[in-house]
Amino acid sequence: MAQILVVEDDEDLLFLYATMFARQGHITLKAMTVAEAVQFLDSAPVDLVVLDMNMPDAPGIRVVEWMHHDERYTQTPIVVISANDQWRKLCTDLGVEHFLTKPISMQQILSLLDDILA
Repeated sequence: MAQILVVEDDEDLLFLYATMFARQGHITLKAMTVAEAVQFLDSAPVDLVVLDMNMPDAPGIRVVEWMHHDERYTQTPIVVISANDQWRKLCTDLGVEHFLTKPISMQQILSLLDDILA
């Protein structure tokens, strides 16, 4: 069982991801802004972050940058799920190994999470 932080501003997707991860036995923390994500990261350890890039208060890349500056999270896997592929290169340059371009299937996400958490 992993603790997963999902950072997504679309309420329907956030609910879908959280429900799907819970059915797999994971604990899901939900953030709808970059600020909320940083608060969670600062207060509760997480095993994995699922991150959207287009957030209402700041680009999701700020979460990646914040995590890289906190020694607790330098090895924590990040899965970026974005409708905008233009973020791919910057994410890769910052060491993000997992980038999925929307639309994606739920099976695709679960398969990737299983591989990462194995």
